[in-house]
Amino acid sequence: MTRTPITAVLATVRWGVHAVVTVLLAVVIVRVIVDGEPVVVVTLGAAVFGVLHLAADRARDRRGAWLAWYGALTCVWMVLVVVADDAAYLLFPLAFLAAERLGPVRGALVAALLTCAAVVGLARGGMLTAAAVIGPVLGAGVAVLVAWGHRVLGAAVAEREDLLRSLSDTRDELARTAHQAGALAERERLAREVHDTVSQSLVSVVMLIRASQARADERSATYLSQALDTAQASLEDTRRLVAELTPADLEGASLGPALARVRDRQWIASGLDVELDVELDGPIPMDVEICLLRVAQGAMANVLRHARATHARVTVSRHGAHVVLRVEDDGRGFDVDAAAARTPATLGLGAIRQRVEQLGGSVDVRSQPGVGTTVTARLEVAG
Repeated sequence: MTRTPITAVLATVRWGVHAVVTVLLAVVIVRVIVDGEPVVVVTLGAAVFGVLHLAADRARDRRGAWLAWYGALTCVWMVLVVVADDAAYLLFPLAFLAAERLGPVRGALVAALLTCAAVVGLARGGMLTAAAVIGPVLGAGVAVLVAWGHRVLGAAVAEREDLLRSLSDTRDELARTAHQAGALAERERLAREVHDTVSQSLVSVVMLIRASQARADERSATYLSQALDTAQASLEDTRRLVAELTPADLEGASLGPALARVRDRQWIASGLDVELDVELDGPIPMDVEICLLRVAQGAMANVLRHARATHARVTVSRHGAHVVLRVEDDGRGFDVDAAAARTPATLGLGAIRQRVEQLGGSVDVRSQPGVGTTVTARLEVAG
């Protein structure tokens, strides 16, 4: 993952703590050499302390291992304090590790206990002065504050990384969805074009040929029969092409059965009680059927995703030259104006409105928080 300024700060703080440990250990060894105390014991203890500190830092994400390493580190520190008074100032890295791993409260409690041990160690060596008390207290306090800041920054970095991963996954999903939606829209457009042009022209050709057969002589009738067979075959091929381009839910069915199929397979399967009522007194154009099917699917997707509804009703009816689709639910509702202001026009209700308006229709959305939602789409068809 790309290194960010925050992660650089975190790494700098941790390496800074390691540097402090190294410097303090060096100071302890130098002071022992100057004072003529047991150099070998202190040097060996300092080396063990450094290794244990590094191990405890590396094991901070494994609680059991960390507690073992930290306990061993604390024991070595206490031995060093007994042998060399200056080792009391190694309290800083111990307090930092405790506060970072255990949190500010429990870490502060551990740091307070270690501070008391450090002061006692200094007092045992005859160094009980104001500085001997203030030094460990300030060191432990600073360590706890630095560890708390480090912990907060670490949590922020982890949250940011999770958010980036989520945004990346969402972007990829949106790209796939947009690609699929674009391909589907193009298929639907081609189906409408073929249906409204080639298919209708072939139907007219078939009708003209049949009308001509009644007035033709025997020889012409033979040619007209051949032309009729060719036109009918072309019409069948065109209808198969339109069927292949038509959405799967409409394949081989009109709008009512298609909606029933989607209801049973998707909406009811999601645990929602859906009532369906389709009242059409005749066929409607395929592009209108496709549009109404997609509008119903889009509106019901919003119900399933956002409304927390228990019951929904989908009705389709014809009123003169208009077909009306209405989707109602008993969900929690929403503020229509606020939703329109924050939702892109190509998503949700905006996409539904665009689809209907492309065919010269209109969409009305009525909702209030707590009273459910009603989406009404109205399209004009031939009378």
